[in-house]
Amino acid sequence: MNREADLSAIRSDFRRPGVYYQTLARPRREEQQFHTGIPVFIGFAEKKKQGRQPTQAQIGPEMYQVDRWEQFEQLHQPLPFSESYLVYAIRGFFENGGRRCVVLPVQYERNSPSEELADVMAEALTKPFIPGGVLEDFDEIDLICVPDAMVSVIRTHREKVIEIQSAVVDHTRRMGDRFAILDGLSSDNDSKGRSLEQDHVAPAILHWQSLPPEYGALYYPWVWVKKVSLESDAEVWPPVGVAGDRQAMQRANPVVKSLNSQTAKLVPACGHIAGIYSRTDSRTGTHKAPANELLEDVHRAEIDFTNDELATLNEAGINCLSGFAGHGIRVWGARTLSGQPSWLYVNVLRLFLTLTRWARLNMNDLVFETNDGILWERVRQRLNAYCRDLFDRGALMGTSPTEAFFVKCDSETNTRETREAGLVVADVGLAPAVPAEFIIVRITQSASATVATEYSAL
Repeated sequence: MNREADLSAIRSDFRRPGVYYQTLARPRREEQQFHTGIPVFIGFAEKKKQGRQPTQAQIGPEMYQVDRWEQFEQLHQPLPFSESYLVYAIRGFFENGGRRCVVLPVQYERNSPSEELADVMAEALTKPFIPGGVLEDFDEIDLICVPDAMVSVIRTHREKVIEIQSAVVDHTRRMGDRFAILDGLSSDNDSKGRSLEQDHVAPAILHWQSLPPEYGALYYPWVWVKKVSLESDAEVWPPVGVAGDRQAMQRANPVVKSLNSQTAKLVPACGHIAGIYSRTDSRTGTHKAPANELLEDVHRAEIDFTNDELATLNEAGINCLSGFAGHGIRVWGARTLSGQPSWLYVNVLRLFLTLTRWARLNMNDLVFETNDGILWERVRQRLNAYCRDLFDRGALMGTSPTEAFFVKCDSETNTRETREAGLVVADVGLAPAVPAEFIIVRITQSASATVATEYSAL
C-alpha cells in the first residue's frame, strides 16, 4: 500500500490511535423563497356540512390556502348573497390572474338584535387585525382584502366601514411588509344599475381622507359581475374578457337589456384588483405598477366617470375603475393612501415592502452573530445581491448598479448605542423607475423583528 492510500485508510478509520484533522465545509445557506401577490381574503362564510373536505388546504385553525376557485367552493359556502361579497372577491381574483390566496372565513351571531348587528359584524371583521391576531405569524401573505366591510348592514354606517379599513391599514403599518387593497363605497342605484348620485367625487375624496395615510390603496367604484351559481344565466351573460362595449353586447344578446338583480351582482372590486396585482407580479415584478390593466370577469363599472372626474379623483389619490371604448374596464391609477412623497405610487411602496419582507426572511440566521465588521460584511453581501437582482430585472433606474442602489452597513450605521441595544442597522438606497430618484430606507434587525424606516422619517 502506498503512502497516500495508507493515509486515506487512516482518515477513514478513526478507531486507530493518533491525531486526526478533518475539514468540514460550511453548509451553503439556502435563500428563503417567497412569493408576492398573495392576498388574504377575510369575509363571512361557513364550512360546508356535507361533502368531501380537502383538509390539505388548511394552513391553520382558521385559515385555508386556495389555489383555484373550485377549491374554495369545495371548502365553504357563502352566507346569503345579501350578506357576503367574499365569494365574488375570490372568483374575481382567480379570473384576473391570481395564483394563490389565503381565505380567513369569519362568522358572527346572526341572531343579534338589528340595532347591534352592524357592530357585531364589524367586530368580527376587525378581530383578525388586532395586535397579536391570527395573521401576524403567517409569512406567506403580502396583500389584505376585506370585501365584506362593504356588506349592506355595515355600509349604511359609514363610520363602521372606516373603522374596519383603518384597522386593516394599521395592521399593514405594524407588520411593515403588507399592503391593503381597499374598496370605495357604493352609490345608490336604480333598477337598471345606474347611479342615482349626482356627485361621485366628493364622497370618494372624503372616504380617502378618512383613512390612515399608510400602506394601502383605495379603488372606486364597484363593478357589475355575473351572479354566482345561477346556472340559468349562463346563456345570457357575455364571455369573460368582453371588451366593455355594452351596446355591442346587447346587439349580440338581446336578452340582456339591462343589469338587474336576476342576472348580475354589483360588488366591490378588491378581489379583481388583487388578481391584477398577482398577475403583474408574476409577469414583471412588484416594481411594475398594477395600472392600465384590463379587469376580467366584469361587465361594466358602476359609474361612468367624465374625464374631469377621473382627473380629480386621480389627483386626490383614488384609483378609478373606468371603461374605455374598445379597451374594456381598466384600472386607472396606482396611487397609495400615503401622504409621503416617496410613497405616492403603489409599485414604489411595494418594492420597499418586499425588500423588508425579504430581509426578515433571509437575515434571521444573523440575529445572534457577534455585531462586528464580519457581520456587517455578510449583511452587505446579502443586501447587495438582492438589490443587484432588482437591477438586473429592470426594477431600478440607472445604467450601472452604482447608479441604481447602494448598501451601507458599517460602524457609522452601527454605533455603540445600537450595538448595545442588540440592533444591526443597514441603510439601503434604491432608485425606482418612478420617481427616478434615490429613496433611502434604514433596515433595523433585532431578535424580535426586522423593520424598515424611510430615511426622511428618522
